[in-house]
Amino acid sequence: MITDELLLANGYKEYEDTFYHADCLFQKRIRDEMGRTMYFINFYKYKENYEVELSLDMEEYAMSTKWYAFSPVGKVNLEVAEKWVYDLWCKMGCPYYEKEEEENE
Repeated sequence: MITDELLLANGYKEYEDTFYHADCLFQKRIRDEMGRTMYFINFYKYKENYEVELSLDMEEYAMSTKWYAFSPVGKVNLEVAEKWVYDLWCKMGCPYYEKEEEENE
């Protein structure tokens, strides 16, 4: 079951959402073993559900792929959602979000 507390305990940061008008946004930066940013996972919280999104912002285009309306009481857990995003990123051959390690975080 997805909850705010679970997301925060697993390294997600909470932000105000100004794009999708969600109650809030939980975001996590996913890095490889060398510290390079692969992609971001976004969880948008709405009154009765969460939506998970793979968000990429590249030179040529931006891409957002969302998994809509999975309930916090449903069978999808955080591990399944994170694996779905990782598998999608790999299968689409997506480039790294940033190839150099961040200096100021």
